[in-house]
Amino acid sequence: MSTDIESNKDLIRRHVETMNRGSVEDFDDYCSEDYKWIGVEPERMGAVTNRDDFKAVIKELVDTLPDLHVELIDMISEGNDVAVHITLEGHHTGLPMMGVDPSGAYVKWHGYSIYTIRDGEICEESFFDDTYAIAKALGV
Repeated sequence: MSTDIESNKDLIRRHVETMNRGSVEDFDDYCSEDYKWIGVEPERMGAVTNRDDFKAVIKELVDTLPDLHVELIDMISEGNDVAVHITLEGHHTGLPMMGVDPSGAYVKWHGYSIYTIRDGEICEESFFDDTYAIAKALGV
């Protein structure tokens, strides 16, 4: 069991590294086709019920914050689930965010995810982030 737990944690580390590179096409290598992303604000991000939808959400985030950096703060794994605490940060120089045109503002916020791993692939993520911190940084 501990080998599976370590493999699952390694998979999430790989996922964070992929996000830092902005290489959404690499998600095909380790995210299931039926990837489900459950976010705190589905009306803002839209329904994410497959890997291509998820890739579009992350591509929009990278296009909004071209220098996006995700830092893994903490990670706990049990069975097929991995819980993480991350920070996300970057400069708002790309697309509009929360109705605000690109301003160059530095944005940093915390995020928390619980990932489910199935057959060596990420198949689900429940995500919660601090939208108040984003709004404050953007002056909303």
